[in-house]
Amino acid sequence: MRHLFSLFSLLTLCALAHAHNGLPTLVLQNKVSGPYKVTLWADPHVGQGNLSVVLTPTGQTPPDQAPDKVEVAVQPTSKRLDEKIYPAKLKFKFQRQYPYYYAEVPFDKVDSWDVRVLLHNQQKVDVVTAQMGTKADNLNPWFLPLYALPFAVIGLIWIRAARKKTGSPTEI
Repeated sequence: MRHLFSLFSLLTLCALAHAHNGLPTLVLQNKVSGPYKVTLWADPHVGQGNLSVVLTPTGQTPPDQAPDKVEVAVQPTSKRLDEKIYPAKLKFKFQRQYPYYYAEVPFDKVDSWDVRVLLHNQQKVDVVTAQMGTKADNLNPWFLPLYALPFAVIGLIWIRAARKKTGSPTEI
């Protein structure tokens, strides 16, 4: 039973590690748009991409005033698809003055994309544009067993040492 629990725990941790895709990429930094400097971070993986918008207020706006709505619009630079607009949700504010917005964008394939950040304030829309590329998840089905192999070998060595210490047969 203890070995079954250990195996279950190992598989659960492997599944959690598989969900990590690495650090986001800086797409745009401190581009002035209306009363804000816009910084755009992206984790643009094919399937589900994540875009983060950080707004730093300039001297034109009070530090605690956030836009009414923030949206992210994406379109392939080849124009093979129509532009789609996705809402960016307010996640939190840095030091009570930097609003941080998060949008999930589905990318269909590796391509170069035009990105527009739309900042809605009262009756005005400020727009910031940028370009970025998407990347594919290079996760081959063989990677997980390959990466787990050293841990399995260490586990077998540990089991063998524990059996030798208790006097149990050492065959596995």
